[in-house]
Amino acid sequence: MEGTLSDESKLKKKFLNFNIRGEWYRPVPEILNFIEQNKKPRKNIVYSLGNTEYRITFVEPFKFTMNFFLLAGSHKIRILSDSDAELVFGVEGERDVLISWLKSLNGVTREAIDEFASSMTD
Repeated sequence: MEGTLSDESKLKKKFLNFNIRGEWYRPVPEILNFIEQNKKPRKNIVYSLGNTEYRITFVEPFKFTMNFFLLAGSHKIRILSDSDAELVFGVEGERDVLISWLKSLNGVTREAIDEFASSMTD
């Protein structure tokens, strides 16, 4: 989380009784609740590869499905995956193709598509 050195010092003092070593702490309810209340939502990362090409790296890898691969293939996007573990980590392709592909997926909201589109600018 963001903060100053003073903020960090205050947190270390607050959780001193739970310190194991260095910045390692026991996962007690007080610390777990603090983390839950102060965590920021994680987002997918959009990275420009240049020439209108982008990479979307997903927050959480997921098990791929045949439908996912068929849609990716029909849109001619590249899938970043570990085929042994059957996990998808992200996709790459041209901006407009990626947006079209996102629109074809079930469960992707208009808000999410707009967020991806706005982050895909050179």
